[in-house]
Amino acid sequence: KDDFVYEYMGEVISQEEADRRGSIYDQGRHSFLFNLNRSTVVDATRKGNKTRFANHSSSPNCYAKIMLVNGEHKIGVYAKHSIEEGDELFYDYRHEL
Repeated sequence: KDDFVYEYMGEVISQEEADRRGSIYDQGRHSFLFNLNRSTVVDATRKGNKTRFANHSSSPNCYAKIMLVNGEHKIGVYAKHSIEEGDELFYDYRHEL
């Protein structure tokens, strides 16, 4: 429980750029945008790692935590409980539908 699983990585962009890219990504029915705050977003589409493939669930086995590390915002993905090797990773995207 609460073990670090992976860092969600990608290109740090403005909210305005995320809105522009998001409209394009939505046409392809996939998006790897993660809001850091009201003005900054991480786009894992081109520069992300495999953590971008973690799916949404209302009963996830992971949670995301935004931290300030050496002056930079980082997104850590942590286990909510024991996760076995090979288990699919899920966290709550907290999107408003």
